[in-house]
Amino acid sequence: MAYENKPNSGALFKNDKGDNTARPDYRGDALIDGKSYRVSGWIKDGAKGKWMSLSFSLTETPAS
Repeated sequence: MAYENKPNSGALFKNDKGDNTARPDYRGDALIDGKSYRVSGWIKDGAKGKWMSLSFSLTETPAS
């Protein structure tokens, strides 16, 4: 059985970046207001320590 997100939740998984440092460190998906989104995350290092930058993009396939 495949994992399915519950409404207004999502999951991130470690991503294989290969030799492309621009690829996200984490990838996953989320179900928000009945719409499916792809989520990408990059680990950043700032003045106050490490943090994660997120990007959300609407997928073309509607969530069921």
